[in-house]
This record gives sequence, C-alpha cells and structure tokens, in this order.
Amino acid sequence: SDAGTGRGKYGYLSRLGLFQGRLFACGFSRQVYERTDEGWVHVDQGILLDAAQMDYGFNDLTAAPDGTICAVGDEGEIAIRSGAQWVLVDSPTNEHLHAVTTDSAGRFIAAGARGTVLRGSSAGFEVLCSGGSFGETVWDVEEYMGEVIVSATPGLFAVRNDALVPFDRPKSPSHVGYRLVLVGDVLWSVGTHQVFCLQGGSWTEWVCPDNKP
Repeated sequence: SDAGTGRGKYGYLSRLGLFQGRLFACGFSRQVYERTDEGWVHVDQGILLDAAQMDYGFNDLTAAPDGTICAVGDEGEIAIRSGAQWVLVDSPTNEHLHAVTTDSAGRFIAAGARGTVLRGSSAGFEVLCSGGSFGETVWDVEEYMGEVIVSATPGLFAVRNDALVPFDRPKSPSHVGYRLVLVGDVLWSVGTHQVFCLQGGSWTEWVCPDNKP
C-alpha cells in the first residue's frame, strides 16, 4: 500500500524476484518488500528513503544461494542484505545500474549505463568493463556457459577481455535486446517485440500472436 504515486507514497516499483520460494519487490526510494502470509511487508529497514526522493532508488534485485540479497540502482548504488541487515557497498561506478544476477560461484553481477558490468560481493565489486566504444545502456545480464552475457538495444553481447563484443556462441539473431532469462541451460532473450530461445546450440524465435504483422 506504500508503493505508487500520491501523497506519502514511495513511488513506482521496478522489479519482482522469486528466490528460494520467497517473493520480493524493489523500487523507487529504495523500497524493498517481501510477500508473506500477512501480505507485502517492508524489508528495507535502514535504507528506505523519504518519499520526497521517489525519483531515486533500486532498479533490480537478486539473491545468492545462501539467501543474501543484492539490490542495485541509480548512480551505481549497490546494497546487500545478509540476515536483516542492509549494507551500502562501496561501488566502483556512478553509472545507473539496471540489472543484477548471480554467477556460478555465488557472486553478484550488475550491469547498467554505458556498458558498465560489475562483479563482486559484500567484500567489494570490480569493474569487468565500462564505457570505451560501447556507449549503450545494458538492460539485463546473465551468466551463460561460463560467460557474462548482457542485453542492450543493439542486441546481445559477451564480456571478453574487459570489453563487450557481439555474442557469437552461436551468433544471436538481430533484435533489440531487453531482458535475459536463464532457465536451466536454456537462455531466453526478450526484446521489444521479439522473443528468442537458445537451446541445444541454436536459436529459435517464439512468435507472440499479438506481434504478427
């Protein structure tokens, strides 16, 4: 009831996340909620901002296998919750971060504006790549077959040698990249009007009936 716009509310929500059977949501003003038997309850004690700052906050969140939660947001902000305690981690970037996931080692991978990709934990984060000739915003990130893969408006890219290069294992179809979802060993790329699935070494387009010409 605190989310959304209007007097005394904290602003829009940005993302839902289901982790180990627990459902969370995050958004403006650093809102974080968990769905419980009592409904949606705040789990943002110590980091929630005043409602007057509703134009600033978290864009995505994820959880490691041990239950540690990581939320990322504007101006490179990274917050990690272990138990009931949130800590704002010293971030190596001030670029807006739009997405965060975990890798096979349980570390967090965050991505955002100007091709910025970070990796780390509560002990700190390192920059995998940022800026350079890649000026596009990264909207989502996943680890796939041992590589960090991101989606951006020009398509899908892999982090290699401190830079983003077009994903070619195999070459991804030409489309506007927006969201990435890894389900088992299957990679889904959801664009603005196309959906592609990478399985068994080949890409397949899944056509939404509403998007047919």
